[in-house]
Amino acid sequence: MAFKKVEESIAVFSRTPPSVEELHHHMPTIERLLSSCMRRQVHVNVWMMPAKKLFTRKGRVIELIPPTSEALFHHAKRAVYQAAYVWGQALLRDPELPDPSDWGWTKRTSGLWKPLWTTLPEACTTCQELIKFDCNVDKGCHGRCKCVKAGVACTTYCKCYGDCKHSCC
Repeated sequence: MAFKKVEESIAVFSRTPPSVEELHHHMPTIERLLSSCMRRQVHVNVWMMPAKKLFTRKGRVIELIPPTSEALFHHAKRAVYQAAYVWGQALLRDPELPDPSDWGWTKRTSGLWKPLWTTLPEACTTCQELIKFDCNVDKGCHGRCKCVKAGVACTTYCKCYGDCKHSCC
């Protein structure tokens, strides 16, 4: 990975507290840095890789699918808010803090703030067609494959990882 991009991203954050837009602009670099720290392949969206593996395992619980890049973005916003704004003004008598709801927090009815984990719908409600995979990788995808039944091309979530060529596509 080009460390120049990492240096540029860090420099932006060290000068002044960044805006949400600046943070969003630098998220691909942050993802790649974290990916390389995790010693994963950096050419793939690693935040979705565990979900892909979990989807294709037997006995999986769809509610336990790991977070997405979107969840990482909300976490990064909370980290920047804490480090750049809260700690950055910790010694000031009257700190001027931006609205936490712009930085990955949501307000409970009790008035307390809680982390906003994601704005995406839960996978168990949006991915019903992906819950069960009955493909036979060796024989190809046929009648028991949910993709074949739906008349769509197999995806990377299928046991064939989208490499099969069934007739409906």
